[in-house]
Amino acid sequence: MNIIGYVKKYKNKSFEELPFNDIDSLIFAEIAYINFDEVAPKGKFIKLKNLEVKNPKSFYYGSVDYKQNRTLLRLMKNSKRYEDLKIGNAVNVFLKGEFKEQFFAITIIFPNKDVYISYRGTDITLLGWEEDFSMIYKDTFPSQLRAITYFNDSVKYITNNFYLGGHSKGGNLSFHVAVNMDKEYNHKLIKAYSFDGPGTKFDLESFPNYKGVKTKFQKFLTSNDIVGVIYNKIDKCKVVFATGLLLGGHDPFTWKVKNSKPEFLIIKDRTAFSKNHEEAITKWLSHMSNEDKELACKIIFTFFSDSKTVYDLIGNVIHNLAIKRSKMFKGLTKEEKDRAKVIFSKLLKYYMKSYSPFKPRKKEPTLIENK
Repeated sequence: MNIIGYVKKYKNKSFEELPFNDIDSLIFAEIAYINFDEVAPKGKFIKLKNLEVKNPKSFYYGSVDYKQNRTLLRLMKNSKRYEDLKIGNAVNVFLKGEFKEQFFAITIIFPNKDVYISYRGTDITLLGWEEDFSMIYKDTFPSQLRAITYFNDSVKYITNNFYLGGHSKGGNLSFHVAVNMDKEYNHKLIKAYSFDGPGTKFDLESFPNYKGVKTKFQKFLTSNDIVGVIYNKIDKCKVVFATGLLLGGHDPFTWKVKNSKPEFLIIKDRTAFSKNHEEAITKWLSHMSNEDKELACKIIFTFFSDSKTVYDLIGNVIHNLAIKRSKMFKGLTKEEKDRAKVIFSKLLKYYMKSYSPFKPRKKEPTLIENK
């Protein structure tokens, strides 16, 4: 079953009867894709059981899983387990122009006053993806700074213990806040979660608060992972079996939960496909200067500049390849064009080498438990 099946199965179990667990955390990370700022903006909260959605299309807009999020929230609202959660203090930032930023966060308060701060990952907008790509060459990107500000503004709600969490970019923000927050909050932090979130180009040890929180990181990857392995600096990641193929099972609704108990279906290791991708992309990034990484991102997003969402991008792929391919390098200097050709030829070389049929193959991983 998936997270919707989990909510159905355990809907009558309170957090006292069934303590908060990793699957609840993924659910809290997923609902950060819902626009709670429409009902509970900064400084305001609403009990989940009292939630009334007047404009569902707007309320759920931006999520890749529009219909499934709607089902998930309806089930949570009508469950003993989640109905008394207070959700709010939602902050939504969407900035175009030179300093591109797509940021969203919510605060969830348990009946026992514990708090979960959930950071949204990348939505369906190309602007959000463009900001994500900037993390491969920038020391910090706008959402990371905003995430720290959001945390500092939210500590007034932390009267007990708290969690940090997020999916995709949200997982990156969760860890970034943990290693940069004031040390006085370390003893209250229970866990910082990253669900298939990319890492940072810096070693975590270089951050001021790493030693105080290093035992509290929990990162999950998926069996065919291609997102969370980018700049991954966490050695002991748990690998969840996911059925999704697009983006390596990045979609949380494809993550499998055991039927026998409230735990993820964990496998021993990632597939060869995932490891080959990680090898190729790691070598490519490690052999490029920040200037070359920035140029590569500029070219990629110029190529897809006529798309506003990932759905537009998919629809425009054939058009772009057929019509705009010759315009990819338009506006670049001769020196930049020469650099770009080298940059992308190296990427192709690393992928061909990683996926070579002559490369020794390890046996594919098996499930730890098949129930």
